[in-house]
Amino acid sequence: SNPITANSQDTFTYELLPSVGDLIISEVCGDGVDGSNSNDNGSMEIYNTTSNTLSLANVQARYYNSNPGAPTQTVDLSGTIAPGGYIIITQNETNFNATYAPITADFSGSSFYFNGGDDGVDIYDTSTRAGILDSFNDNGTGASPWTWNDDNVFERTSTGDGALSGSWTENTIGYGTPGADNENPLPVTLSSFTAQYVSGNLTLHWTTQSETNNSGWNIYRSISDNFDEANKINSELIEGFGTTTIPHNYSYQDLSEYIPGSTYWYWLESKEYDGSNEVYSSISIDIPENNLNPPDLSDVYGLFQNYPNPFNPSTEISFCMDRDVFVTLTVYNLKGRKVNTIFQSNVKAKTINKIIWDGKDEAGNNVSSGIYMYMLKTDNETYLRKMLLSK
Repeated sequence: SNPITANSQDTFTYELLPSVGDLIISEVCGDGVDGSNSNDNGSMEIYNTTSNTLSLANVQARYYNSNPGAPTQTVDLSGTIAPGGYIIITQNETNFNATYAPITADFSGSSFYFNGGDDGVDIYDTSTRAGILDSFNDNGTGASPWTWNDDNVFERTSTGDGALSGSWTENTIGYGTPGADNENPLPVTLSSFTAQYVSGNLTLHWTTQSETNNSGWNIYRSISDNFDEANKINSELIEGFGTTTIPHNYSYQDLSEYIPGSTYWYWLESKEYDGSNEVYSSISIDIPENNLNPPDLSDVYGLFQNYPNPFNPSTEISFCMDRDVFVTLTVYNLKGRKVNTIFQSNVKAKTINKIIWDGKDEAGNNVSSGIYMYMLKTDNETYLRKMLLSK
């Protein structure tokens, strides 16, 4: 189980166990970047891509002096890593700290040489979900090792497998930036953005291959392909996945009024934690004249509109996934505060799941009338819809 610590304001801090994509090796500095390859101050930087504090209790850093092959040395990590935080592993902490002051190393391994060649490192989970969380250069995984120079710095710039050289940029000058953002951070890569009209419901779907400091999303709609005439349709920011190197799927239902027989254009805007933004190219969808013959729903997956809606005092929420997966279904108010987690379990693929929400919060109290959001989350998907409780 994950430890939970409560404070006097009845909020909770969770120390979660990392999954693949949560912790990544974001930078590797060779021992010779400072002009000397004998002071043992090379390093690897591990970055927490999530918005959660992650436990390092079952995590190891492993060094490979020859790849592929067995680890030369394993260092057991401990403690936690903060959201968007870094930890640094080096061979000689004293020499590293002297070179990179005021940055200090968190862990050290006497055989973590960082002296180039075909050496490599990885992050390994020793729990019941044992496996490699991320890697730099091949470590026996089957990828092809490459030869690297210990005078250089490698920065992660791709969502691809870290065991492959194509996932990194090699810098021949500079000491690197251990403990801080890379000079060439991973981009937010949007791989798809589509709209779907089914049984009178218009839903937007999008997928990212990677995200960097992504606080969340806004959606804009217009009756013309002109962003200056578009209006934002989501009342609250749709939560992003921060920084991640694995794909994530999103879904959002447009509950705005629309006219049958019309065409609408939609834009996605990503918002970073520092307030900067990026607006992506528009998509359009034609609304049919009527909905007398809705399409077959047998191959539609995701989170469906609750029924009845509006409702009082209870409503049924249904969803269907295209794979066996662990899901969490949570109700929020319009301020984004959690009202109640009403379902949390593994579900089977291609099975319609029906969950009843009785209009109560986690303490069993009836909630007031108003608009509520319900969110379905998996390991890499987020679906969000709205419903109206009317008393």
